[in-house]
Amino acid sequence: MKKFFVLITALILSACSQPTPQEQVQQTMKEIVTAIDNGEKQLLIDKYVNLGKYKITAKDLHQENLDRLKGFLVQAESKTPVMNEDNTRAEIEVEGSHKPLTFTKAEDGQWKLNN
Repeated sequence: MKKFFVLITALILSACSQPTPQEQVQQTMKEIVTAIDNGEKQLLIDKYVNLGKYKITAKDLHQENLDRLKGFLVQAESKTPVMNEDNTRAEIEVEGSHKPLTFTKAEDGQWKLNN
C-alpha cells in the first residue's frame, strides 16, 4: 500500500511540473524575441515559424518586420493565449495588429507562429 501512495504522489508531482499549453506558448514567444534580438533569422525559420506552402529564406526576413513582430510578441507575453479544444492552436489579440497572433503545435511538440 505504501508503494501505491508513493507512485500516486510521484505521478501528481510530475503532472504539476509540466507547463500548461498556455505557458508553452508564452515560453515560445520569449524564445522568438530572443532569436530576433540575437539576429538568428535562420533559427526563426527552422524552429519557430510555420511556413506552410511558402518558401522563404533568412534573407527574406527584413529587420523592420522582425522589430514589428517583436513588439507584438512583447505585448502578447502578458496576455493569456486563447486555446482551441484540443490545445493545438492558440490565439492572442494584440493592439495594433489586424489579426491575432496565431500559434499551432507541430507534430514534434514545438509551438510555431502562423502569421
